[in-house]
Amino acid sequence: MKKSTDTTFKFIHPEKVIVDNITLTYSPKCQSDKDHISKAIKTEGWLETWGGVKYPSQSIHYKTKVDLLFPDETFTHDNRARLEINPRNPATPFLRLEYNPEKISFSDISVCLNDIMPHGVDCIFDHGNITRLDIAVDIQQVYPHQIMLDYIKTKFRTVYIESGSVNSVYIGKDTGKNQMYMYDKVQEMLDKKYQIKSLSGFQMPSGGLTRIEVRHRPKKTKFTDLFSLPNLFTSMFIVGTPSQVKGDLDFNVKRDLCVHKGIRHTVNKFPDSDRLEFAAKIEKHGKADFLNIKELWSTLPNALLKVYPHALVTSAAKI
Repeated sequence: MKKSTDTTFKFIHPEKVIVDNITLTYSPKCQSDKDHISKAIKTEGWLETWGGVKYPSQSIHYKTKVDLLFPDETFTHDNRARLEINPRNPATPFLRLEYNPEKISFSDISVCLNDIMPHGVDCIFDHGNITRLDIAVDIQQVYPHQIMLDYIKTKFRTVYIESGSVNSVYIGKDTGKNQMYMYDKVQEMLDKKYQIKSLSGFQMPSGGLTRIEVRHRPKKTKFTDLFSLPNLFTSMFIVGTPSQVKGDLDFNVKRDLCVHKGIRHTVNKFPDSDRLEFAAKIEKHGKADFLNIKELWSTLPNALLKVYPHALVTSAAKI
């Protein structure tokens, strides 16, 4: 992993937030609709069209799971949507859908699922519940080891290191309502061995690309409720630094500790004199709270409309 020798923090501010993952659950009111869906997903023609793989689910919640494949415009691999039906517990919603709206468009999801949904895919968005929503920002020209990141009131923290440098940080448990995740987006693509399509014109980002996302797991939330979702990034405390400050080993070591353990937890253990000196160096070389969180969050309605364009009719008053 290449490290910059610049002595000041440099970055490209994100233009918008991205909805990187969504999970919805839905229960038709009529048993006949449930029977229709259960029968339709067994249709060989439908499964073949979408590269579907249907198999008994190992999930404790659902009996049937179908993985649907959608071509990617940039890479040679397919994008996967997961559909689960027939709950083991009658209290569990009949259907669960999970996919990445950044990779799979509403148009594609509609064409696929309208063939098996008696009243169309809109029913899932209009009457179902959101159980997970990942909202992300991409920071160009920055690596994760340059960022000291805290998520206020969240203590659980997991850090992954590659070649001596941090490449991903989880803050919060995956069972909690909100979890923050920071990772090296380019490294993720390399690890997954993504191959670029020859005619796509896409070039792998150089100079670092760090993704920071909040994984939100609400309860009994409708899609239109997301337009009034409070800013989930306001609880984030973030400081950017150069990869290393040449000739200042003390600062580099303390910065690395903050990246690993969190800045507030680490700095609070410094003697007062060290704390003041470290803060002065941050002000000289780095940038605290360098993301315009309010401005970024204002782009969420457009990101949500990209996921479900038909929500405009019912949500216009909230945007």
